[in-house]
Amino acid sequence: METIESLNKIGEDIKNLQEEVKQLENQVDQKKALLDELKLQVIETLQKNNLNSFKAACGVNMIISNKFYVAQPNSEENEEAFKKWLLENNLDNLRKVNSQTLTKLYRDLQEEAAERGELMVIPGLELPTTQTTLSIRKA
Repeated sequence: METIESLNKIGEDIKNLQEEVKQLENQVDQKKALLDELKLQVIETLQKNNLNSFKAACGVNMIISNKFYVAQPNSEENEEAFKKWLLENNLDNLRKVNSQTLTKLYRDLQEEAAERGELMVIPGLELPTTQTTLSIRKA
């Protein structure tokens, strides 16, 4: 059984560990920011040289990928417009979908519209975005 004095010691240990954890978390945040800067430099350099990937002498593969992304409706008004569109297009079974399914639906419909020479807009959805990311893989 612990005594009140031992609880004081435990409290001090907890306080010290919390401070140490906070310092380490700050260091990790700084390292992540530096890593993001380096990745951005790699992306810019690869793009300037018309490359999609590069294998560094140390054996690390750096690969650019572009992620096509469609976001869920961002307001009740947009959600209602999207649901109405789904209903009108016999797609009401897709009312509750995740972003991956929504992105695939958008991409498929966009390709079909392009084949017909049309521009496709889905009411309630923002225009899709493309995000360039860098994957780092050990060889």
